[in-house]
Amino acid sequence: MKLRFLGLALGVMVGLLGCESSTGPGSGAPVSLSLMVPVGGAAPAAALLADGELIVSDDLTITSVEVVLSEIEFERAGELAGCGAEEDEVEGSDDDSCEELTLGATTLDLDLSGNVATGFTVNVEPGTYEEMEFEIVGVNVGYTWQTVPGTFTTTVDAEIEQEFPAPGLMIEAGGDYNVTLSIDVLSWFVAGDGFTVIDPGTAEAGSANEQLVRNNIEDSFEGYEDDDHDGVPHDEDDDEDDDDF
Repeated sequence: MKLRFLGLALGVMVGLLGCESSTGPGSGAPVSLSLMVPVGGAAPAAALLADGELIVSDDLTITSVEVVLSEIEFERAGELAGCGAEEDEVEGSDDDSCEELTLGATTLDLDLSGNVATGFTVNVEPGTYEEMEFEIVGVNVGYTWQTVPGTFTTTVDAEIEQEFPAPGLMIEAGGDYNVTLSIDVLSWFVAGDGFTVIDPGTAEAGSANEQLVRNNIEDSFEGYEDDDHDGVPHDEDDDEDDDDF
């Protein structure tokens, strides 16, 4: 999947300015955030790709997706020397060395190609990070339902917590790391039976499927370490390597 930087550039600038890591220039290690929209294996069936569009069913084609995230955080594992439990929290610390890495609001405009693409890269202080947290505050979807074009927009107030498998995301100076955020767009407009595709127009504010689709969106995000940018979680890559012997 590629990013259209027209929708992304301002969000990334805001995010980088909001970074609360104590790491200075030339120290730490680069950590990139990549994104992927999986296009196979999801209910009701694997989607077809056509000219940058996602054909979900005979009735529904998704033509564009914009996601707004805020307060993306990497949380340290344990406590640093001299940092109490309260100081580990971004808002409660007077010491930059006790803070998590935090990025501000970021707008991602996806082109639905199914590939892994790097959104942006930041320098992260060496250490072990046990969890990634982020908030989803809204989505905008361009679509066609039974040949009629439409736009679905909703605000979302969801805080997603994604733990890294033990021992965590271990950052060492001089290393190069990547975290992939997988967004299962195919699941958004699917009814509770897991198979029936629904009209996005029935999920607008006050409509019958509003809460269903909001829940689907909130459940569709997964983040994991993916240093080789192949869309497979780092720990699963390690398992495959072990099977080769």
